Amino acid sequence: MHVIAPLRPKWLANGRQSDEQIDSLVRASLDADDGVRNDAVRALAVLAGAKPNLAQRIPPEPFVHLLRSGSWSDHNKASLLLMSLTRSRDPKVLALLRAEALDTLLEMARWRSIGHAEAALSILGRMAGLDEDALNKLIGTGQADTIIGKLHRE
Repeated sequence: MHVIAPLRPKWLANGRQSDEQIDSLVRASLDADDGVRNDAVRALAVLAGAKPNLAQRIPPEPFVHLLRSGSWSDHNKASLLLMSLTRSRDPKVLALLRAEALDTLLEMARWRSIGHAEAALSILGRMAGLDEDALNKLIGTGQADTIIGKLHRE
């Protein structure tokens, strides 16, 4: 297994990414070492956030598993990546998250720190079909209950 050096997000996002590089980062995101996992998922999140077309090349399943791992860094980084992977509102990705991680996302959405809850709220709002601008306003004003309520009425 390759050791992932500290990542420089601008450098990472500005380079050209091959399928082999993406696959290596996905494999590293499942490494037994917390630090390797953290760096790999963070790198994928940076790439997916900077290059939305790249997000389609990243499989969501491993990161849904990380949401349920019980590790803070896994929750945090996986939710950031999944926030980017749901930006396109791919029905298959949203259905997978609903089926496999809804309880975890609901728990995360209720965290007191909006900065920590934001990714889960974005994902849940997209599941509920909220318009992106309206969703961002609700998150920005701390209206987690409104987002969760819309999800339950959907």
